Amino acid sequence: MIENWLEKLPETSHSAAREAVTSTFGAAPIHSIDPVLGGASGALTFRLGVGNRFYLLRMETSRSPLRNPHQYACMRIAAEAGIAPSLRYANDDAGAVIMDFITARPLSAYPGGPLGLVSALGRLAAQLQATAPFPVLGDYRAFLGRMLGYIKGVGEPPVASLASALESVQRGNYRPGRRQYK
Repeated sequence: MIENWLEKLPETSHSAAREAVTSTFGAAPIHSIDPVLGGASGALTFRLGVGNRFYLLRMETSRSPLRNPHQYACMRIAAEAGIAPSLRYANDDAGAVIMDFITARPLSAYPGGPLGLVSALGRLAAQLQATAPFPVLGDYRAFLGRMLGYIKGVGEPPVASLASALESVQRGNYRPGRRQYK
């Protein structure tokens, strides 16, 4: 049991993390907490060992202007459809989520080999198509323009394809699903 598990998180996240863990697990002891690296959101992620299972604790540390304001609704929809890990706790206001931890395995180890993997991907695609649509984020052209403008403003000159994409969006020529920009 780890008594000081909160020390692995920034102090500003302690209250939200304590609430998430207590609401989800009650007084059950935390046996392990390990950082999980990767991802593009900037959120902190940790693998929590509770009982004989592992869970993912995800804590937002800041709210970027590029943040999807519907991300928690999307997580719920995907989890309820069985195409994402089960959510145990989600609090948009606190920026905290606890979900089942999925251990990464190589595709070559998929049960049933390549045929089993292709069959599973087909079932997953069917589940995805039958899932309720995610909330509309807004005008995707405007959103893409803001994203590309943000990338351009970071200080590094964008590669030619990003510059071309940004110009296309600004001219109003961007069409979702098209690979070519005018």
